[in-house]
Amino acid sequence: FEAMRVPYRVQSCSSESHRIPARNLETGDGFRPWGTDGEQTKATVDLMLMRDSAISSIEVGNYGAAFLQIFVSMIGFEEGQMQVLLPMTTLMSMVEVKAGTCRDRIKIFDHQLSRCKDQQKWKYVRLEISQPFQPRSAIGLQFVHINDPVPNAPPADAPAPKPKPAAPPAPAGGTKTEQNTLSLSLSVPDLDLEAESDDEGPTPLGRRVNIRHMQEQVQAHQERKVQ
Repeated sequence: FEAMRVPYRVQSCSSESHRIPARNLETGDGFRPWGTDGEQTKATVDLMLMRDSAISSIEVGNYGAAFLQIFVSMIGFEEGQMQVLLPMTTLMSMVEVKAGTCRDRIKIFDHQLSRCKDQQKWKYVRLEISQPFQPRSAIGLQFVHINDPVPNAPPADAPAPKPKPAAPPAPAGGTKTEQNTLSLSLSVPDLDLEAESDDEGPTPLGRRVNIRHMQEQVQAHQERKVQ
């Protein structure tokens, strides 16, 4: 699916190390994680989105936490204002925690998100992590990417728009109007001045002049068409 990253600011956290503070999450690069200060079994970090978001998916890079739960709100972080967006999910098993393996696992949550994500947009996000199996370990997150659906994105199975039909090519020898004009001009016969009348007498001068004038006009029109 297509999505846009939603920028955010860290508002607060329950615990952080001065070496890897919670504001590192704002970079989203994964190289500067957020980690708790010393031994913690549970920790929270509160984020304020820079724009209201429908939140289509969330990508999380783990940093030693065993469980994760995500809450959202449009009002604030007070009790009763938050709704569950992601029910508690496992990031590491007890065996992995005790063996110290898979501490940096990456998880992508989309269809796992609660139905409340489809009802409105959200401004505040709280991530709650915990790790009860080995209390002496610090926990945290490498990165948190919150994604917003792309506006007006066409569905993947939408049919491609049909191309417009091309205009028919012009007939050889010019347009229809030009062809008709040329046809009319060529259909005028080359009149024989001596055979214009069945009368035995000579052709009248006025008629001879008019016919000659018509011939000159036709000949001039034909020459212009050839040029």
